[in-house]
Amino acid sequence: MPRCSWHDLPPDLHRAVEARVGPVTGVQDLAAGSAAHLVSVLTTAEGQVFVKGVGAGTRAAVIQGREAAINPHLPRGCVPRLRWTVQDEGWLLHGYQYIPGRHADLSPGSGDLPLVITTLNAVCAALSPCPDLDVPVQRFADRWAGRIRAEYVEGDTLVHTDLTPRNLLVDGTRAWLVDWAGPCVGAPWISAAFLAVRLIRAGHHPRDAEVLLQDATAWSVATPEALDAFAEASARLWQQRAIEIGAPHHAPLAEAAHRWNEYRTDAKLVRGAQPSA
Repeated sequence: MPRCSWHDLPPDLHRAVEARVGPVTGVQDLAAGSAAHLVSVLTTAEGQVFVKGVGAGTRAAVIQGREAAINPHLPRGCVPRLRWTVQDEGWLLHGYQYIPGRHADLSPGSGDLPLVITTLNAVCAALSPCPDLDVPVQRFADRWAGRIRAEYVEGDTLVHTDLTPRNLLVDGTRAWLVDWAGPCVGAPWISAAFLAVRLIRAGHHPRDAEVLLQDATAWSVATPEALDAFAEASARLWQQRAIEIGAPHHAPLAEAAHRWNEYRTDAKLVRGAQPSA
């Protein structure tokens, strides 16, 4: 199903939503960022609400429904809250707390970086161990089976796995982590490791990215061997996506992951050359 506008929805679906939020007085349809079939910001008498919609009975509905089921277990103050669910006229709609922010700037020297790390720490602390969820969530070791040894990434933390700048909204005082469509259960440092590639893509030297991530409390839990393996797996994954899918953002991410893997490979050689105590 292609992306559509709020105004394309059936009138009965409009009425079902307005029964929850009151009359809709303004609509901003968003063209990018989510895999949903409808992404809109509605203005109502009660304020603004962010709406994601998919066709009921589709694979996208399963994914969006899982995100909605997980939302009540996610920490307040850094993840937008689910306000309501409407299923009618062949559609599944979810209304979320609207965050009037912008996408995070991950470039060197950005004032957003401390906010992102603070949110990463808050989310990790709140989701370790993983809450008792009402829906099944894949273990990260299974998602990356064949890419990395399971013992490196096993754990009991609910991790986001997609820390793109688009999924980090900054409202001036804090960063919000949005779009929990593909979480996994695994080691607490996994989210920080995914962020490493994004930081390098944004212009950080791999060394500087890792220095920045030392402020992420879970980063110190990862062994050098686990991070080496993660960097290597990331490089192979993004290279594969760049070749097989070729979306515009894949090649820059493949280059960033390759640089991180090279940096960690060199560091591993240095570690191996150091005499034992």
